[in-house]
Amino acid sequence: MPRAIKAKRGPDYIADYKIKDLERMLKMLPDEKPRMMIHAAILRKEGNICGDTEKILKKSQSTIHDWLVRLEEGGFVPHTSGQ
Repeated sequence: MPRAIKAKRGPDYIADYKIKDLERMLKMLPDEKPRMMIHAAILRKEGNICGDTEKILKKSQSTIHDWLVRLEEGGFVPHTSGQ
């Protein structure tokens, strides 16, 4: 069941990270699920809504929403500084 929390959109979404930082992470991650989560985050920072991201990533809106909220809450955003 999707969380009742709505993830921010645009530059305010995971504000500590810029799109270029997320793109760098995307290239470094070997596993598909974390890569898809970061891809969803990039799309969200670009201003896309869950429905748009669902079509692009071919995952359900509830999955996309859960990923975005988890990322925003700090559940998975690997730090790449110093690597």
